[in-house]
Amino acid sequence: MSQRSSEPGPSYWRVSLALALRKRSVETSETEALQRRLTALDLTLIGVGASVGAGIFVITGIAAKPTGPAVCFSFLLAGISSIFSALCYAELSARIPVSGSVYLYAFVAFGEFIALLIGLNVLVDYHVGAAVNIASCALYLEKTLRLMFGDVCVWLPSTQVISLLMVLLLTCILSVGVENGLKRVNGLLVFGKVGIVLLVIVVGCTKVQPTNLSPVFPFGVGPVLSMSATCSFSFIGFGTVTNAAEECINPHRDLPIGITLSLLICALFAWASI
Repeated sequence: MSQRSSEPGPSYWRVSLALALRKRSVETSETEALQRRLTALDLTLIGVGASVGAGIFVITGIAAKPTGPAVCFSFLLAGISSIFSALCYAELSARIPVSGSVYLYAFVAFGEFIALLIGLNVLVDYHVGAAVNIASCALYLEKTLRLMFGDVCVWLPSTQVISLLMVLLLTCILSVGVENGLKRVNGLLVFGKVGIVLLVIVVGCTKVQPTNLSPVFPFGVGPVLSMSATCSFSFIGFGTVTNAAEECINPHRDLPIGITLSLLICALFAWASI
C-alpha cells in the first residue's frame, strides 16, 4: 500500500482565495465597437448633468434640517473629500482608458472578487441615484403643472407613472446614439439646469435675512460632520464620466479634464446655491 505524502496539497480555501483575487490585464481591441465622438466639453457636461439636480435641489433641504446655517460647512467637507476621490479617478482613467469605471480599476488592482463587491455597490449607487433624480423631477413637474393649470390637470397621472414615462423617454433618447442623443439632449438639459440654479442664486440674493444665520451651529458640530456624507451625494457625477472612456476622442487627456472640471463646477454651484 502506498504511503500518502506528508505535505498537504493546496486547500480548498487557498484555491478559492487565489481564484477570487486573480488579476487580469485589460486589453483594448483595435476594432472598437463604440465610436469616439465625445470631447472634454461633452465629458464635463455629462459630469455636471449627473450631479446638478437632485444633489443641489433636494440634498440641500435634507441636510439643512439637522445642521441649520452650518450646512455650508457640510458641503465644504463633502467637496474636499470628493476632490481627493476625483483626483484618483482622473489618474486611473488616464492609465486605464476603458469603460468600466471603479469596477474595472478594482479588477485590475485587487482581483475579481473585490471588483465584484465594488461593482455591486456601484450598481446600487447608480440605481438609487437615478431613482432619487427621476422621482424628484417627476414630483416637481407634477406640482408645476398643477400650479399652472389648476383643476384642468385632473387627468394628470400619479408621480410614479410620470417617473416611469420619463425613464422610457430617456431610454429612447439614449438609444438614438451618442451624437444625436446623448450629446445634444444632455447639453440642453445641463444648460437648462444651470440656468435654473443661476436664477435661484440671483433671486435668493435679494431675499437674504442675516438674522437667519445666527447661531451658525444651532445643533452643534456633530450633525455637520454626519451630514457631510449625505452632501457628498451632490458630487458623485464625476464618476459617471469614466463610463464614457471608450467613447471620447482622447481619453488620456479628456477624461481627467472632464472629471476635474465637472467636480469644480458642481462644488461652485452647490456653495453658491446654499
